[in-house]
Amino acid sequence: MKTKSLKAQIGIFLAIILFLAMFLVSLVWCMFLKKDIVENEIARLEDSLNSLQEIIRSGVQQRDADLLSVTSGLLNTKGIHCFSLKLEEGRSVKEDSGDCFPDGLLAEIERETIKKKQRTIAYHGTSWAVFTFSHQQVFVGKSLFDVNGNISGVVIVGSSLEPLYGKIREESKVVLFYLIINTIIFAGIGLLRMMQIVMKPIERFIVLSDQYTPSSPNFFQEDTNNEFANLSHSLNNLFSRIREDNEKVRKTIALLQLSNLELERNKKEMVRTEKLAAIGRLSAGLAHEIGNPLSIILGYVDLLGLDDLSSEERKTFSKNSQLELDRIKTLIRQLLDFARMENQPEQHISVNDLVKEVIGFIGMEKSFTHCNIILQLDAGRDMVNTHADSLRQILLNCLLNAVDSLEGLKGNGKVIVSTANSADDATSDMLYISIKDNGTGIALEHLDNVFDPFFTTKEPGQGTGLGLFVCHTIIERLGGSIVIGNNPVGENGSEVVITLPLCAPRQIDLH
Repeated sequence: MKTKSLKAQIGIFLAIILFLAMFLVSLVWCMFLKKDIVENEIARLEDSLNSLQEIIRSGVQQRDADLLSVTSGLLNTKGIHCFSLKLEEGRSVKEDSGDCFPDGLLAEIERETIKKKQRTIAYHGTSWAVFTFSHQQVFVGKSLFDVNGNISGVVIVGSSLEPLYGKIREESKVVLFYLIINTIIFAGIGLLRMMQIVMKPIERFIVLSDQYTPSSPNFFQEDTNNEFANLSHSLNNLFSRIREDNEKVRKTIALLQLSNLELERNKKEMVRTEKLAAIGRLSAGLAHEIGNPLSIILGYVDLLGLDDLSSEERKTFSKNSQLELDRIKTLIRQLLDFARMENQPEQHISVNDLVKEVIGFIGMEKSFTHCNIILQLDAGRDMVNTHADSLRQILLNCLLNAVDSLEGLKGNGKVIVSTANSADDATSDMLYISIKDNGTGIALEHLDNVFDPFFTTKEPGQGTGLGLFVCHTIIERLGGSIVIGNNPVGENGSEVVITLPLCAPRQIDLH
């Protein structure tokens, strides 16, 4: 529904108020006019009765028929056709009531008039007058007295008020016409004045609001000494406070941006710290893994220095030395790949292949030589869009934590690494990676803190407390989730479950 403009609403409101005010004035005027007309009619009837009193008093010896004729003639000349005349003291009674007196009303008025010995006024019927209902007929009764002051009779006259009401209604039409004209004129004048006093300042405020800029000083200027001047002053103060608040907000945003950049740098530094800690741990194993091939190569070099070797033996020793060098090269490359900072773009990675790569790489760490690693890579769909280095670091951190919990099992420890889709593999859009061990598990009071930075249950110097925090940070960045908990009752150890979104089939086909 379309809303009326403020001008239209004010104009309609003024017109309604003015019309109601004039209508109420007209209504009061009509009420007083009706009252005056009814009182004048009663006065006219009383005047006729007074004249009749004089005639009857002067003509006491007249015959009743002559008296009735004189009375009828007098009242008819005054426009009164409804009357009743009753003479007493043994004289005959003559009445000319016609049908104008309702049943029982005539007798009641006569009794009241004789009883009070003065004028009696009675009303009868209901008729629509002007704006309200009012009496339809009025009756006036008067006692007649002889020359001695004794009651000689009762005369009652009546008149219909309908013609009088009709005249008032005719006059009211003219009043109503002028009322409408005056309402239109005064509403227009009031609207014009209202526009000058109210609407023009409002429109000026609207224009200034459209032109407002944060650098605008003294935004509103109102020279008049009225409410709009007070409003202008208040608005200027408001915009001044808004400018101050905006400046504070800009400074706060700048500080927050700097803080956010600092947090990002710190977060990357913690990720790098944890990665370096893992590298340091793997380096010891790498030194051992490299030492064995080097010893073999040195042996082959010594053999190649002998003079009695056949050409076939030299080829064999050279080939074996090359294989051992390739093995060393592979170990070093894997360590360098893991140590490399994340600067390559995201790509589609096969999680099953990455798990195999990480398992083959960490085999050099001495802790893994005393445990059994079981792979259950059952995920039919394992392609995810991510950074290979990030996911490699997550798997490595989780595996190092798992193998650390196996200390004291003396070769009976095992780590199960599994991948799976949901029950409905055809519609699954998530990949689940589980790393489960049969170690000591996690104390219940520590479960809520395992992802907190610098939280660790290891001895001082044996852990940074950043491993799972870094995993959680990276997983969130990849749009996945990670949860950790103890195995069900009856089973030792704990389980880490990583959830990652799979690539859409169409994306996989495009690459």
